[in-house]
Amino acid sequence: MKKKVCVFTGSRAEYGILRPLLLRLREEKDLRLQLLVGGNHLSEKWGLTFQEIKNDRIPVAGKISTPPASDSSLSVATATGKGLMEISRHFQRLRPHLLVLLGDRFEVLAAATAATLMRIPVAHLHGGETTLGAFDERIRNAISQLADLHFVSHPLYRDNLIRMGIPSRHITVTGALFLENPSLRSPMPDAVLNRRLGFTVDSRTFLVAWHPETMMPQATYQNFRELVAAMKQSTGYRFLLTFPNADPGHELIRKEFERLYRENPRRFPLVASLGTDLFHACLARVRGIIGNSSSGILEAPSFGAHTVNIGTRQKGRLMGSSILSCEPNRKKILGAIRKVSLARRPRSFKNPLARGGAVKKIIPVLHFRLRKSPNDIQ
Repeated sequence: MKKKVCVFTGSRAEYGILRPLLLRLREEKDLRLQLLVGGNHLSEKWGLTFQEIKNDRIPVAGKISTPPASDSSLSVATATGKGLMEISRHFQRLRPHLLVLLGDRFEVLAAATAATLMRIPVAHLHGGETTLGAFDERIRNAISQLADLHFVSHPLYRDNLIRMGIPSRHITVTGALFLENPSLRSPMPDAVLNRRLGFTVDSRTFLVAWHPETMMPQATYQNFRELVAAMKQSTGYRFLLTFPNADPGHELIRKEFERLYRENPRRFPLVASLGTDLFHACLARVRGIIGNSSSGILEAPSFGAHTVNIGTRQKGRLMGSSILSCEPNRKKILGAIRKVSLARRPRSFKNPLARGGAVKKIIPVLHFRLRKSPNDIQ
């Protein structure tokens, strides 16, 4: 009998990292992949990123449509509770032998909690990392404590888990999973990228990704205004805007991006969600990425894109030489943009998370665990 491996995805960024593993699990003869899709994937407001999963022809075992009703903390907490109920019902129906989760989103915490209460073993990817400026830090650590298996991107993060009390025998250092994405091996042609976006992406273009600073909600919009002021003063560049995630405080960011687009669509083009392939294709061509997103730390170096990392949201992450961190001050941001604009743009930078063969390291561990642990749902 095939062992059932359930994977939950609730956001565009998370799916982009999980994608190589999902494609491999889909082909494993002894395993049956059960993909649960929830969070913002099913929302038109967030770009209906479920379409990307359909395009990859990955079968979906269930949908959980519980995005927050607004950007308030209450809505996010309520959506987490609803997600817990819906995911539990799917677990009861699917009866998976193992659940695979990635990262630190509140939707993922709901899935980890449901699995723990229903005695489904949990495998967690990207634990042990540090983001001191977001409540993702606490959520990530909570999921790590609920998990049975751990796949981390660097030995430093393995050591962090060990200090949290996780047994070393349960941790495997895999490196960055996203590096095995097809979009890295076979880049999208220029003509296809430019046709889909409607303009030419080149070294005078910056990608902008800004998310709420959930540990400092009072500073989120003020710091964001400093970024907007710096972009307006950086003449001669195009800034490709993408919507923030669904954390509390996102609505003000969305509205400001929409206003910039209405005022000057050529200079501030706006795309709700690029999706994995378009996002990676842009990283391979833009001068750099600006904001406070983990993608600027984890992914951008491997595509040769410089990163202007603003504020403390990603504080504590392991960062390569291509990442320029600065205070959320318009003069500091403007100086960082100018510095990056003058720097050499290589095909790629050294990425401290690039260890190679992440999928090949994960699959045998999953098989071993599945041989030991039959399904225990009651």
